[in-house]
Amino acid sequence: MDVYVLVSTIGRRLAAVEQVLLPPQKGIHYVIVWQSTGLPKPEAEWLHRQDVTLDIQSGSGLARSRNRALELAVAATADNLADGIIIFADDDERIAPAAIAALRTLYSAYPRLDIALCRARRLETDVYLKSYPKQRTNYVRRPRSYYISSVEVTMRLRVCHVNLRFDERFGLGSNELCAGEEEVFLHDATRRGLLAIIEPIDLCSTPQDTTGSNVLAPLSLRSKGAVYGRCMSFPIALLRCLREALGLAVRHRCRMWPLMRELLYGLNYIRR
Repeated sequence: MDVYVLVSTIGRRLAAVEQVLLPPQKGIHYVIVWQSTGLPKPEAEWLHRQDVTLDIQSGSGLARSRNRALELAVAATADNLADGIIIFADDDERIAPAAIAALRTLYSAYPRLDIALCRARRLETDVYLKSYPKQRTNYVRRPRSYYISSVEVTMRLRVCHVNLRFDERFGLGSNELCAGEEEVFLHDATRRGLLAIIEPIDLCSTPQDTTGSNVLAPLSLRSKGAVYGRCMSFPIALLRCLREALGLAVRHRCRMWPLMRELLYGLNYIRR
């Protein structure tokens, strides 16, 4: 089963992608979408590897970049029914070599499985990025405290053929919302009947917190409100915003209404 590692990067960060690559192995392909911001293509030796495809794009937007990478992964397979695995990678992570074999075993053993959300560690300390379920868990029955990070997402190649894509209004580089694209992606996937699980496979190490980890930042709050508005009816989304603002105010000992204002901004923005 071939594996396609999709890497999105921008500007001078392209140089860091070399550290994402494992030694060349049969059946592992790297699709790199580089939003060049006007920079010339570098002449790095690793860009000429046979397992590396570089696609140069103008503009910005992480969700847009990931959608382009999905298109390229599909185009790389001549057979629309070909089985394969997609890994979404950040440009500064390190993929655990043992994860490739573990993913191949998992997807081969469960033909109905569409998406597997794995585990990530912090590069500096080797501790887990967050608290994960200790056993395999259906995503729709996930713990309330669980949230998705893009470096944890893997999926079967066939998912691309149901026209499932990232909502480009969300994510880094979008006009208003800095996060939430993964949560919306999984919402759309499960609404279409796809099977997604949280699986105890250590996929990678990453050196930084996720984009939405600063929960009190205005952009993070707007993104959270927008996710509620995108995935829920308006009354339910409004109640979730209220509960989120109240919970954050209590935990962080701050005023509730400034938080609520940013959550409502995101909710209204996404429903325009």
